[in-house]
Amino acid sequence: KELHDNIGMLLHFKSLNIDRIGMLATDEEQKKLIRNAQDILDHLLADVRSISHSLNSDYVKNLGIKDAVTKELEYVHAATGIVCTVNVEGNEVGYAPAKELLVYRIVQEALHNVMKHAKATKLDVVLSYEPHSFEISMTDNGVGFDTIKVYEFNGIGFVNMLQRAKMLNGHLGVRSEPGKGSTITLQMDDKDAMNERYLE
Repeated sequence: KELHDNIGMLLHFKSLNIDRIGMLATDEEQKKLIRNAQDILDHLLADVRSISHSLNSDYVKNLGIKDAVTKELEYVHAATGIVCTVNVEGNEVGYAPAKELLVYRIVQEALHNVMKHAKATKLDVVLSYEPHSFEISMTDNGVGFDTIKVYEFNGIGFVNMLQRAKMLNGHLGVRSEPGKGSTITLQMDDKDAMNERYLE
């Protein structure tokens, strides 16, 4: 809450100040530096919002997976300019809050990787609801990578995604080739993974 309400608001005010300075600047070099500062600040603001939502277990419970993912993609677009879309196939269903939070955090990590490494201009997310299964896929048009080397990536992000998928008794799929973008898919069966339906 402090991250979102306090630090987030201060960053927003700073962003408005930089916008104002940019309107008053006359020198082209100054304008370029101001634009760069604004891009960095936008990215930082998106990261703070993302972290604050990740730490708040009620956030996903109150919004649901679709709306939470949609909000996250709005931050991605604001920070990077990547064109993002969300599509839902089937009838949307609510699940146990703890499990929805795990799904959301897997999505967050995947989106972070796109922002940091993919150099993408387009990102499509599809949520598919079947009578006895759920799937979410995230496809970008970025530089792609050799999936054989996925475990060699720096950091623990991909390992965290795998561990969370395992906690859901789900399967995390990675499809990519250098120069051909990538797709991350989380698949789960109701009977094994998300059978605790969440009802108001």
